[in-house]
Amino acid sequence: MNLRKNNVSYVAWVLLLFFTGASCAFFGLVLAQMVNINVILAAAGLVTLFFGTMFGLYMLIGYFIVRSDEKVNWLKILDFSARLEQILILSFVALAFIIRVLLLENAGEEAAYFEVCKVTEANGIQVQPVQGSVYFYCMLLHGLFHVVGNHWIAGIWLQIILQLIGAVLICLGLKKIINKIPAYLAFAYILFSPSGIKAGITYSPQILYFCVFAAVFYFVADYLKRSVEIEETRRFMWVYTIVLGVFIGVCCYLDISGIVLLLLWSVLPMVKRREYTTIWLARLPVGIVVALLTTLVIVFIDACISKTGVGNILQAWGILYGSPEFDYEILVSKLSGDFIFLIILSCMGCFSFWRRANTERFTPFIFMTIAMGILVFGGITTENMPGTYLLFVCLTMLASISVTEMFCNEDLVKLRAERSKENKKVEQEVVKKVEFIENPL
Repeated sequence: MNLRKNNVSYVAWVLLLFFTGASCAFFGLVLAQMVNINVILAAAGLVTLFFGTMFGLYMLIGYFIVRSDEKVNWLKILDFSARLEQILILSFVALAFIIRVLLLENAGEEAAYFEVCKVTEANGIQVQPVQGSVYFYCMLLHGLFHVVGNHWIAGIWLQIILQLIGAVLICLGLKKIINKIPAYLAFAYILFSPSGIKAGITYSPQILYFCVFAAVFYFVADYLKRSVEIEETRRFMWVYTIVLGVFIGVCCYLDISGIVLLLLWSVLPMVKRREYTTIWLARLPVGIVVALLTTLVIVFIDACISKTGVGNILQAWGILYGSPEFDYEILVSKLSGDFIFLIILSCMGCFSFWRRANTERFTPFIFMTIAMGILVFGGITTENMPGTYLLFVCLTMLASISVTEMFCNEDLVKLRAERSKENKKVEQEVVKKVEFIENPL
């Protein structure tokens, strides 16, 4: 699914360009502190080096594609049939499962979830979490220990299964919105990167939320594909709008980061085609209202079950999310090396954006990633749900698109074909205009 370039697309590109420069400057500051050199010189040097290297790579790939045969589409070389695609996905899942099994001795937990959720004589969870995702995660662990007993490793098996399910749903959702190849790249990085493997064998509510987020992401992707490609009945799409609003509302109740799905839902159709904007502007407010009402209804149900007032729950949320503090140092203190590598690949999109003449595929994912980055680096998260893993997933999707778009030659092939047709027409017109001299004999 290609998106038409318009003002929204260029705003997203400017934001990505700013994000690229800011990231390079920050890494330059960190480098300056490490080797004790001039801060401004290090920041400016790293920004110049990155942009120069990426521009050179962009030009080199473009020259390589132009010089190649116009019948060769380098991205379609990796395209698979449906049967091979199923085999590929199952093979990735099986290999990822085996890797995690072999690394079980390195498993751990972010907090004392096992002690909190294990079955005791009191027969209940010892601590009542405020945040929805943490509460349901503890309930899920407690129910699991009721069935299999207080076995610490059982929680790790649960983490692995949830992560694999979430990764498959992200892959299938990306296929609906973008293409197979970026979906495969994101799928593989989530499963096989060190950060992904470590998250899969660590007690954390982030993985449960990732699974829920991935499921809602899949339905948003399906909704968008039906909206812009498949002619569905109006009644069906209105019902789908309400259902999807309920799903997003549940996701927002579990964690505040669910709002990034609204960006995907609202931005994508607006950069596709003008004739669809009118219909979308009628449906989007309904979906947002349904999502908000769903969140409030769940809060009311939560208040009734826990015998706590709705005002107390909202006040607790205000304490959790109401004291944002910008903390860019998290890039150094908490994020791993492969996370930094993802940021670099994502920044390549500021050049990949120009590989297509009138279309693009970046805008929704740029807004999703930047919004998630604001939540994480702005401190609008909690200690148990820092949002770093979901930021990792958003960066993975953006990076996979940035890399594949560098090798896109569809617009170049079409342009060369159009020029060839124009040249043939000109030659034919010239031949028709040639006047022949009559034979005097």
